[in-house]
Amino acid sequence: MREDGGREAQLVAYLLGTSAEARPSTAGLRAALMQKLPDYFVPSVFIWMERFPYSSNGKVDRRSLPPPPADQATAERPATLTNDQQGNDIVAVLRDAWGKVLQRHSVDVDENFFDAGGSSLGLVEIQSQLSQRLGRKIPIVLLFANPTIRSAAAALSAASAASEADGDRRSDRAALMRGKFDRAKARRKAG
Repeated sequence: MREDGGREAQLVAYLLGTSAEARPSTAGLRAALMQKLPDYFVPSVFIWMERFPYSSNGKVDRRSLPPPPADQATAERPATLTNDQQGNDIVAVLRDAWGKVLQRHSVDVDENFFDAGGSSLGLVEIQSQLSQRLGRKIPIVLLFANPTIRSAAAALSAASAASEADGDRRSDRAALMRGKFDRAKARRKAG
């Protein structure tokens, strides 16, 4: 874990390798680790070094390790949204929350939150922001299971639709019960 200059802590992998040709790609490393580890244990940044800096007692000097780049190792891609998502408030709220936590001006809708440098604590902060802005409780499990803006927006929309349908069923049930109550009350008065 690395914390630098007010930026959120992120998991950084420092790797040894002298030949750039012999190094596996960052995408390959990430894919291999994703098969073995949960998303939040996969480093968000990989930094290759020719040698580690050592302290006088022979241990790796962590303070001398280079900081991760301010803009993550992967270049930001322009967002590509479908027409129905461009006007979607949930996508806008998610983008804003992701950007604040990741301290970036733009976030791609298909970029994995953890790959972009996010952490589980950052996801909890996003959950809090979403709950406040959307006016409903957002399960943290939903965000962990949907680590991209596009997938989280779809899941939140589906959860909202299911909640509204459940609310409609409850109000229908309540109206039915009121009707039964009113009829029973009328029968008692008549009889």
